[in-house]
Amino acid sequence: MSLWIDDIDFINVSFDFTSPTDIDFHSIKRQLQQLFYTYSTRDEQLDLGKVADHVIGLAASSGVGTVVKVDQEDDSDPYAFVSLVNLKDTCSSASQTLHNFFSARLASKSVGSSSTASQAISDVLSSSNTAHRPYLVLHERMVNLPAQIATPLYRILAQEIESQVAQRRSFQLRRRIGIGRRCIFHEASATKEETKKRDKDEDVDVIIVIGC
Repeated sequence: MSLWIDDIDFINVSFDFTSPTDIDFHSIKRQLQQLFYTYSTRDEQLDLGKVADHVIGLAASSGVGTVVKVDQEDDSDPYAFVSLVNLKDTCSSASQTLHNFFSARLASKSVGSSSTASQAISDVLSSSNTAHRPYLVLHERMVNLPAQIATPLYRILAQEIESQVAQRRSFQLRRRIGIGRRCIFHEASATKEETKKRDKDEDVDVIIVIGC
């Protein structure tokens, strides 16, 4: 895949879509920090190292999950990644970490989705129905990478899941959850101090159900 950026000249970059390996751990963790907005201290309880380990381990064991690198530079940092986490997998430390995180955020009502959506997610997380395993879809990319990179990543993820289902593996995605961010606009008349206080008090993360 090649992307062109119009400026004085064009940049032609060839990307390689490949499975994540141990060498990608720190880069995936940094992108997870970006995804979960955890450069601040408020989410220190969310151990994203466990999640990064899960992304690498899932690719190794099941062939699910992809990173994007510059072609022919296997030791370079990934520019983007996509993966899944079963939020009801009691044997996975990443699953338990994320399940506890979302449950706590929903309980504190700090999530930016509607009350109906929040209740729907809470019901899915608390359900004892093993046939309705909720999967968190993880995807993030470097800030300057065009959003178009997401399309082939999601397409590859769908193909990997279809392959697992064909082999009768336990990938029945009846509940899919994704996360994003909301943008909060303030009145033009608000003072700088008022805006800072609102930014501190209000949460910028939002949980969105993207499929059932």
